[in-house]
Amino acid sequence: MFELIHKHKRIAAIVIAVASISFIFWLFTVQDIKQMFGLKRCVAVVGDSCITIREFRYNLILAGSFSIDNKESRKILIDQVLTGIIQREILMQKSKYIGALASSNEVMDVVTSDPNFLEGKEFSVKKYSEFIERLGLTPEEYEDILREEISVRKFLNVFSKTNYFTAEEQEFIDRIAKTVYNGEAYIIRKSEIIKKIRISENEITDYYNKNRDNFKTNERVIVRIWKISEKGKALKLYNDLKKGTTNEGGNFTEKVVTKDELKRDETLSKLSLASRVYIEKEGSNYIIYYLHSVTPPVIRPLKDVRAEIEKILRERKANEILSKEVMRIKKQLNENKQVDVKAIKFNNSGIDEFIKLFRLSNVDIIELTFSKLKVFGPYMSGNNYIILKIAERKLADSYNNSTTLNQLFVRSKVESLVSLYMDKVLRKEKIDVNEEYLDKLQ
Repeated sequence: MFELIHKHKRIAAIVIAVASISFIFWLFTVQDIKQMFGLKRCVAVVGDSCITIREFRYNLILAGSFSIDNKESRKILIDQVLTGIIQREILMQKSKYIGALASSNEVMDVVTSDPNFLEGKEFSVKKYSEFIERLGLTPEEYEDILREEISVRKFLNVFSKTNYFTAEEQEFIDRIAKTVYNGEAYIIRKSEIIKKIRISENEITDYYNKNRDNFKTNERVIVRIWKISEKGKALKLYNDLKKGTTNEGGNFTEKVVTKDELKRDETLSKLSLASRVYIEKEGSNYIIYYLHSVTPPVIRPLKDVRAEIEKILRERKANEILSKEVMRIKKQLNENKQVDVKAIKFNNSGIDEFIKLFRLSNVDIIELTFSKLKVFGPYMSGNNYIILKIAERKLADSYNNSTTLNQLFVRSKVESLVSLYMDKVLRKEKIDVNEEYLDKLQ
């Protein structure tokens, strides 16, 4: 389970609401989980704190994991969500230690100002209740999650507010900000390559025959749900449904789910072909769930998926051609040869302009500023690749203080500090994971 965390130093902390913070996670051994007190209701235990299954499911819903059919992709997302929650729990414990816990007023300010809960300009209790009910949480549970997130943010702000640049670091940043570039940008457009690609009928048929299982429809499960206030009526309907002696009339709602969704739902997972009816009490009402029907999966015919396959093959071929084309053009530019791609000239462009146009890492920025090379890239911009050929770089006499650049280096330094801090903390933390529960989600 922790193999992914161990291998990848940077994993998005999606539940903390802090962008691009990198952490290092250590491999923890779990011994005799089943015997550990209380772990059945916990997805993980960090120190003495339980991360509940309900809280974990809430975060999975936010991350959209239940809408992902591909098992491998879902497993990666589940691992990332769990990683984020463990990060948050550890940071929450540190927040308590330094007294940075969010107050009840801070939590309520977040709740009452959330646009999702407003009717006009007023806070709507009804909208708030409906929202947390859909998430399967109580108000107390939802507000506890908010309290943790606010507290963690406050703790992380300690790193930001105590962060500063030394004179040498500031000189380094000023040098990057002052450097301007003259040269040419070569854009290799994916859309132009896709237009030239032709897919044969044989390729489509061959792909379909080799990947038929990818075109299976989901097993459709129809569940009917009744909400009845009178106990007698509810019990009569429940018993009739069990015996199969009812026409299933009355005022019910119908829910269509896949078999996997049925298994992952806390309530619906109690239904099966052997036990089709389930009843529970919710407030003053009785809720009856009935497994009405199951439609087995079928493989969609080729005529229905031809366009889908053609798109997949075009995309695959385009990526292969694009990769080779980019390397060919870069090689020719390095050899000062003419290339068959139109160049766009730029003059006196600063690094902050490049940052806005395409993805640049910190390493890319340093290479562009200090390297003696002339050709750089490729860089991604949307679905296109960009290669830069620098004809001249020089220091401007003056420059505007770049907010974008400063923010980039501040964030980078904070990330490094947090990463070092978390590495030290995680080496000492005891983390137990409920692997049995996680296996059911895969």
